[in-house]
Amino acid sequence: MSDSQKGTVPDRFCIECYTYGAMTSGVLLVQGPPRSGKTSLAKSLMKIALQKDQPLLVLSTQPSVTELRSAVDRWSAKLGGQTSIVDCFQASLADEETGFALIDLRKLGGLIDRELAKFSQPYIIFDSIDALAISGGESLALQFILSCLRRIEASRSTGVATVTSGSHDPRFENMLRTYFRGVIELKLEEANGQLQRSLRIFSLRDQPFN
Repeated sequence: MSDSQKGTVPDRFCIECYTYGAMTSGVLLVQGPPRSGKTSLAKSLMKIALQKDQPLLVLSTQPSVTELRSAVDRWSAKLGGQTSIVDCFQASLADEETGFALIDLRKLGGLIDRELAKFSQPYIIFDSIDALAISGGESLALQFILSCLRRIEASRSTGVATVTSGSHDPRFENMLRTYFRGVIELKLEEANGQLQRSLRIFSLRDQPFN
């Protein structure tokens, strides 16, 4: 879908239809503000991958990675399928000045390569890119993401990555959008005193929009 064709559709229709599109359209970027449903959408995609008996590789930088692993293990036991969940902070080092754990991008790259080699065309969830930009700086994070996308495409895998909009330099966000096969933007808006979530497709390269 081109930028001139972009439109907003309700959550129920999105989850029902566009998640299948995401499963067949290469690596997509899911972008939205905090609490807009990025991780919830990622979880829906994980479940669909398992339902389709597709190997699942989850790269997580979320504090709730233990909870996520529990959910995927539960689905996997019920639905079957191969799964692997990588806590990206396994590839971390402590910043000497702040003491915070930062992700070592080179080490993480090796970790991703090893996991990709275990599966045949896995569906990949990367939730989220935010920690990469914080750990390595936005310029290095862009280089790392582009390198990862090339490796993922070479393995003929598909998937989605999430990023929080408005949390980074606009130039970083704009450049990031050009790297992916398509962009799905989640919105969180107030209408009639209630918060409503919606999803907007900005582009799906080489993919017809019906």
